[in-house]
Amino acid sequence: YDNPVSADDYRRVLVGCSLLSNPIAMPPHYDFTKDELESWKEKEDMQNFPTINWALQVSHDFEDWGVVLPYQEYVEYVESHPEEEDKLREMRALIEEDALVARFKYVAESLDDDKCTYLLYKLRKSLSIIKEHSIFNVDREQETIERLLSKAWSGRGMYPSLGNIIELMVDHEAAPTGVGEEIVNVLKGKLKEGQDLLDVTFLILGKQSPIPDYLATFADTIHEAVIGFKAHKSLESVLRKLSLFSLTARLHPLYAFAQGFRFARAWFAADNIQGVRENPFNKYLPLALEPGFIKARNSLCEFLRLCLQEGVNPSEVRAMCPFLFNQLFDNPADQLFSI
Repeated sequence: YDNPVSADDYRRVLVGCSLLSNPIAMPPHYDFTKDELESWKEKEDMQNFPTINWALQVSHDFEDWGVVLPYQEYVEYVESHPEEEDKLREMRALIEEDALVARFKYVAESLDDDKCTYLLYKLRKSLSIIKEHSIFNVDREQETIERLLSKAWSGRGMYPSLGNIIELMVDHEAAPTGVGEEIVNVLKGKLKEGQDLLDVTFLILGKQSPIPDYLATFADTIHEAVIGFKAHKSLESVLRKLSLFSLTARLHPLYAFAQGFRFARAWFAADNIQGVRENPFNKYLPLALEPGFIKARNSLCEFLRLCLQEGVNPSEVRAMCPFLFNQLFDNPADQLFSI
């Protein structure tokens, strides 16, 4: 917080971004002998003395892929033009979302594709404001952000949760292991012209297409997924649409079902039609997940907003989508999920 840009608001600021030029190496262990280590750990306050050197070296390709917002330049500008202090406040990219704050603290956590892309949109918005101010030239930065967004969306893919859905069919109570994503990646590389990854995957899950030889390594997992999908066949259209979002175990409705959320039970229980009809989540699910609506608006945020308006307990909405909870009333054009 100790900076001239956001200290008064007790907020961290997003300074910029760039691509790594080299993979981050695994941290090395300190060159201690066994006796030296035991000697250190004998001290009362050193029982957890670390053996790993977490001082990792990170290299950035800033020249081609780096962007830094001109905070310092704005601070200096405002010092000589105090009447224009509002411009500094306008161009800031603050980290205000609860689900993002932990990613910017000491021992920061990693970001998934959606959070990364969301932050790129934050930077793009700030650069657009700077452009409107016409004080500093940010043409290069704007061009770089567009390339980064293109790269981020390409890496995310059209169906980021497809691998998780495969694993859900195997065991809806287990956390993802990554094997589903491995299957999806192999399928991607084998698609023929005109084939859609989602269609090919669900043809295999529905036993309408045999397991290809190139997936023989995953045959056991796929057989289990086929059995699981048979029990959830009625949810195929919902699962297809949910594959468009980056959903974690906490976010995915089937995981929510396993964890016992009331709205998820009513949402998906095929034998509880009355409960499904009465549940406000169901009322808006078809609208929120319509492909055209997904492309035009932040459909998931709109879906959650409508649920809140219908009186669903906010704590349940927060439990399902903590990252989106604080975004519900922002401009949809600035949202991550405008896909």
